[in-house]
Amino acid sequence: WSVLGGDAEAISARMDEWYADDQPLEVAVREATAALVGADRPDGPLQADDLEVAILSRRNGRRCFRRLSDEQVAAALAG
Repeated sequence: WSVLGGDAEAISARMDEWYADDQPLEVAVREATAALVGADRPDGPLQADDLEVAILSRRNGRRCFRRLSDEQVAAALAG
């Protein structure tokens, strides 16, 4: 994972605690979203359209990012 922005250290620390390489993508998306929110969020939970989620693909000997659609993110968040 990569964390950019204001609270990157705290978010990264939560990801260190929660993330596992063998997690299904849906679980990883939910846990990453929880790590972004932290202990409290006055505006309520994050929704799919609040997030930009991508995975790094290493197919064909090349690395490229594949962005998840809002529908894919929403399905992951719904659990």
